[in-house]
Parts: sequence; C-alpha cells; structure tokens
Amino acid sequence: MSPPNEDCTVPRWHVDGRYSETNEVPFKFVVSLKGPQTRFAKMINWDEFKKLSRQMETGLEMGIREKLVDTVEEIFPAEIGQGMIFRVGDDGAVVHSEPDATESRIFLSVVAGKRKDVIEMQG
Repeated sequence: MSPPNEDCTVPRWHVDGRYSETNEVPFKFVVSLKGPQTRFAKMINWDEFKKLSRQMETGLEMGIREKLVDTVEEIFPAEIGQGMIFRVGDDGAVVHSEPDATESRIFLSVVAGKRKDVIEMQG
C-alpha cells in the first residue's frame, strides 16, 4: 500500500530491466486493487527515450522526466481491478510509470521466476 503523493504528477516513464539472469519469461503482472492504475505508454521516439533514460540516476530528475513525456504517447489499457501483463528486460520492454497518486493505492506486482531467482532477490 502506498499513501497519496505527488511524486508522479509528471510521469516517471521507464522500462524495467531483467529481474534475474535465469528469468526465462521476461514479463511482469501488475494490478491496482484500490487507487490509480499503473500508467502505460507507447514509444514515439525510442532513440531519444533511451538517450534521456541513461541520464536518469534516481528517477526524480524533473527536467529529464519532462523531456521524456515528449518521447511517448500515454495509453489507457486497464481499469481499476484489471491486471496487466507486460514485457520487461529488453528492447521490447513496455514503457510505464507509477500513477499520479491522488489517493491511497493498494498495488500488486508479480514477476515470474524460479526459486533461485526469488532467493537471489531477497538478498
């Protein structure tokens, strides 16, 4: 659960890398059970998106985030309670952002993996 915040009033458009070396299925499932859903976008300018993304260190650099907005076109594929499965980890990875969280959010994220991957992620 996450409380309301203004962290993503300007979207933090990004793609997720691979979650492990053995992750054979590079997909992620997300669903918001309460509050705003994860935002998704289609790529307009992949080269510029990659160039700007490399300049991001924390994801909080507002100037870069504002420029990234011009490299994608937001789409609205899911309603509250509907889950989304999307590709991660490579050039086919789906662009997404946390929502503009104007209310509390209950959010679930699942990444496919093997037992070894789960142990590795737990540190």
